[in-house]
Amino acid sequence: MTFQEVQFNGRCLAQPLTGVQRYVVELSRKLENELFTIKPVQEWAHGLRGHSWEQIYLPRLCDRRLLWSPGNTGPLVCANQLVTIHDASTLDHPEWFERKFAVLYGWLLPKLARRVRAIITVSAFSKERLISRLRVPESKIHVIPNGLSEDFQLEQESDLDAQLSEPFFLYVGSLEPRKNLGCLLEAWDRAAFKDWRLVIVGERAGIFENVSLKTNSPQVIFTGRIDNQKLVNLYRAAHAFVSPSVYEGFGLPPLEAMACGCPCVISDIPAHREVCGIAPTYVPAHSVGNWVDALREAAGWSAGERERRKQLGLRIARQFSWTKTAERTLEILNSYRA
Repeated sequence: MTFQEVQFNGRCLAQPLTGVQRYVVELSRKLENELFTIKPVQEWAHGLRGHSWEQIYLPRLCDRRLLWSPGNTGPLVCANQLVTIHDASTLDHPEWFERKFAVLYGWLLPKLARRVRAIITVSAFSKERLISRLRVPESKIHVIPNGLSEDFQLEQESDLDAQLSEPFFLYVGSLEPRKNLGCLLEAWDRAAFKDWRLVIVGERAGIFENVSLKTNSPQVIFTGRIDNQKLVNLYRAAHAFVSPSVYEGFGLPPLEAMACGCPCVISDIPAHREVCGIAPTYVPAHSVGNWVDALREAAGWSAGERERRKQLGLRIARQFSWTKTAERTLEILNSYRA
């Protein structure tokens, strides 16, 4: 049996780096010798133009070899295709997204799921939701967890380019409705810390409905998007990572934080439990009162308690790598090509 290169839908490679794009970039590097990448020029990677390129132009470039589309969507006319659908958020909660985007995905994903040969997703939780929403058999969906970049390791040497004078909590993620930042900010205001900061790393994305991020605290710092090295520095310097998200397909930031030795205080949702295990403190996602208590408790951790939590997180984080993710992905791709 002779294997041929898999054609790789590289549309996401021309998009800003978020969780999905990180997955695409990391696996395209790990599997570059196995993939024949087809990607649009920058101006044809986004919005309606991006979908037009993917649905109309990309199929013209494909021959009969297997196509892998790693970024949630793919061309409907290509049946010899695997698609990675990272979660079912657009189907479970279309109200979180711009109406046109939600309508498009609500129409496209069920048809694509029935058309392609198989689906890859990143967690057992996402698989369960996709089976429910897309009405596809369980055997059609393969779970392959995300990995961790070598950048996110406690052992890597790095100097902090800026030390905050006060201890701080850290949030990392896009500023979108499911991240539930309003709850965190209300809890922060109620907790009334005097000598602490809350650092929020992330930016708004155009496909999401507007999010109100109101706070009365001058101790809350919004950094916008930052590069990987600065992000690693913040993970290592933070007292704890916090995430009140109400919905995740996987959730990379808590895992990145744990890999950098940063204990986590995160929402009690299925994907967080599945990925992070016993290391974090779990908080009911919508309970402002519980978040106030959790923040105050975390601020009072002794050095020994924080070290205990750090070691638990490191032990779990070491189980994940993009090399493992790539190897398992290649196994699945090989099983569908000849």
